[in-house]
Amino acid sequence: LTLAGSQQMAGELNDAYTTIYLGFDEEQYQSDALKASVLLTACYLGWLSADLRTLQQNAAQVVNLSQEQNSPGMLAFGHYFLGMVSYHQNDLSAAKTHFSFVHKRPYTAYDDSFVYSGCGLALTFQGMGREKEALEVVERVADYLLKTGNSEMLPVMQAFQAELAVRQGQLTSASQWANRSIP
Repeated sequence: LTLAGSQQMAGELNDAYTTIYLGFDEEQYQSDALKASVLLTACYLGWLSADLRTLQQNAAQVVNLSQEQNSPGMLAFGHYFLGMVSYHQNDLSAAKTHFSFVHKRPYTAYDDSFVYSGCGLALTFQGMGREKEALEVVERVADYLLKTGNSEMLPVMQAFQAELAVRQGQLTSASQWANRSIP
């Protein structure tokens, strides 16, 4: 996985995918959950390189493998990436479905996939003209982070709150959120 990341950063995307898929094939005796984690790296590569088609294929495979092995953390990441693909293809209904899947499971998803799915769901609601629901999602994510004491992801959420306020034309609020998120 580290080699694949290094290859991608060096501009060798095809080599990076080859490394991941070879690793996936070598995991034939491992659990599907471990295979899903290998494919998750391919999802990140697809995202970083704006390769939505490959991202969608790998994320769907992560979802399939994770469902069979009852691996909720990996399953959440698969849905997060499928939500991102749908959002960027302007399929807001599908994006809402995938992001909502993760958003409804804060205690079984990894915190980063939960937070990023919350941001994606808020952007989706914003794109649908449902500003109030976008704000409610963001507030629920921030409340969860405060309740669980997650100080690492809270600045990410605060920065997103500033972005959402800008998108909603609330510049004073955006400035206040931006000031809170600066360390």
